[in-house]
Amino acid sequence: MSAIENETVKNKKIGRKAAVAATVGTIIEWYDFFLYATASALIFPKLFFQHLTRILEPCNRLVRLLSVFLLVRLVLPFLGITVIVLGAKRLLFLLCFLWGSVAW
Repeated sequence: MSAIENETVKNKKIGRKAAVAATVGTIIEWYDFFLYATASALIFPKLFFQHLTRILEPCNRLVRLLSVFLLVRLVLPFLGITVIVLGAKRLLFLLCFLWGSVAW
């Protein structure tokens, strides 16, 4: 086997490894959002909006929580763009600073 063929085999192995890692990461992410959506529809309305007890309020509780879920799904692409523009270190520092300032 020549050096070029050996390099091609290495590149194919690296490509397969990257494809498997990306697939596993995507599956875990979608499973996480599935669990959150299920919990937001079934569990969270009863926990966080107990004061809304009128007849139409269970539907209102569900709409409120699913709107939060939708907001998270809409913000994620902008977070990815922000990571590209600012860089991961700066964004991590900014997020930690914001979390700390809110808690203080």
